[in-house]
Amino acid sequence: MSAGDPSGERGAGGVLVLAVALLLVAITVGAVGVLAVFPARQSAQAAADAGALAAADVASGLRDGEPCAEAARVVRANGASLEECKVSGREAVVRVRVESGPFVFSEPSRAGPPPE
Repeated sequence: MSAGDPSGERGAGGVLVLAVALLLVAITVGAVGVLAVFPARQSAQAAADAGALAAADVASGLRDGEPCAEAARVVRANGASLEECKVSGREAVVRVRVESGPFVFSEPSRAGPPPE
């Protein structure tokens, strides 16, 4: 093989193309994993909001039942679990938990009359 003979580099372009393709696949998989986090967090917040509203409705007498039991039912219906529920007067504060793969989201919410 002489200095001007390119036969020693035969197949190098294929290896380079394969390496770039694998890099693009890895970046895409990573991006999809990271982007999947945002809907899960939004889902947790929506479940917390719905649970707090349900508990506040019961606490204010708009619906029958026990505030935290109603919050737990609504939170479960939204794909989350109720971690905490506190009711004071007509105000309800809840915290829910949503698991998405290796990620765990815990979101709070408050519902009731506006602060005075």
